Amino acid sequence: MGIYLLTGYDYNSTVVSGHLFLFATLFYFIFLLPILSILQVETKKMSKVLIFAVITNNFVYLLLGILLLQHMELPFKSEGLLSLFIAIVNLVLVIWLWKSKKP
Repeated sequence: MGIYLLTGYDYNSTVVSGHLFLFATLFYFIFLLPILSILQVETKKMSKVLIFAVITNNFVYLLLGILLLQHMELPFKSEGLLSLFIAIVNLVLVIWLWKSKKP
């Protein structure tokens, strides 16, 4: 109740969930950038640690994103779009890494 009086938002507010979703998306890309820089420079095979980091980053973002999208009360099912977004981001990154490694 005290947080509502100070900020004007309750816990299930669509606006707060939207801001948190944008913040989670920003963190998703922030945690993806160092891995990409390592993969771009590294000429050897991908290590198991890097693969685990990419998979963990994707699943944490997916789970948190689904939770936040459900609280946003959108008029359509957006969980599938989030999965598609993550798949497209990964596809673009794989193609970019593949093209950058070609001589």
